[in-house]
Amino acid sequence: MEGALLAILMNESSSSSSSSNNSSSSSSNSSSDDGRERQRVQNFLETVHAKSNEKLREDFRLERSIVNILLESLENSGFIPTHTFGKEKKPAELCLLMTLWFLGNRESHRLLSNLFDISFSSVFHIVRRVIDWLITLVPQFIKWLEGNNLVRISERFENVAGIRGCIDAIDGSHIHINKPEGNGRVYFNRKQHYSILLQAVVDCDLKFTNVYCGDPGSFHDAKMLRRSDLFVVAEQNRERIFPNNSFLLGDKGYNGVAQTWLVCPFRNNRNLTVEEDEFDTKISQTRVVVELAFGIHKGRFRLLQMMSLRDI
Repeated sequence: MEGALLAILMNESSSSSSSSNNSSSSSSNSSSDDGRERQRVQNFLETVHAKSNEKLREDFRLERSIVNILLESLENSGFIPTHTFGKEKKPAELCLLMTLWFLGNRESHRLLSNLFDISFSSVFHIVRRVIDWLITLVPQFIKWLEGNNLVRISERFENVAGIRGCIDAIDGSHIHINKPEGNGRVYFNRKQHYSILLQAVVDCDLKFTNVYCGDPGSFHDAKMLRRSDLFVVAEQNRERIFPNNSFLLGDKGYNGVAQTWLVCPFRNNRNLTVEEDEFDTKISQTRVVVELAFGIHKGRFRLLQMMSLRDI
């Protein structure tokens, strides 16, 4: 799921959302699990349509134009039921916006049920369907650099600190989770909390070109890389993935891994020459894009900060 979200929902800035009161019958009060007051929106779509572009972006983390593009794709996907028999079907727009709210605000399915006046079971199925649909879009939005794009990105990376041949930066990030039942120890990381790992390759436009996720939090970044499809493909067909001796930039955690296509800082044993120390600084200045990308997405879609996992 994280891979799809990081690639598809990356173009707009996030900010905290707030609720507005009015005297109409469109809302009533609902309390969140932590005691916060939320408004129950009974005429949800009408309320959203009346929002300014700025307010819609605050609430759903995306520009209206991006929401409209996603909505058209979702409506034509077949993931949202449209048949006329059985219970009344929820429109695709409601399904998409409710899922975006869920991803951006870290609120439970039960609170969404209260907030949008939809049954708990319907919330679960709607969110699941929309996320399943987002995953199908991964190949469309997460693309490895090729041709002119590769040359353009390489030149922009070189302009940062003079490192020639870099096409992307790689790093791993922890996504906090609650303690899994049964085998929690393997998910307990060196930062003393439970997590799953996300590995991402990012270009200088802060766009994700490759993602791999789901390994337990106790795994080292180098181990995660070796387990990923990227490592297998690059080792078997390096020239196709990294033409003209191009490479990725990584931090010290990747030292000794994929030495022909992954450049890392020197091991700092306090014996570095002036040139080696300067090179390490250039790597740090250039690869900061991947850390920025993680920060932007965890700020925008707060579910990536903490995911409550449970068996259903």
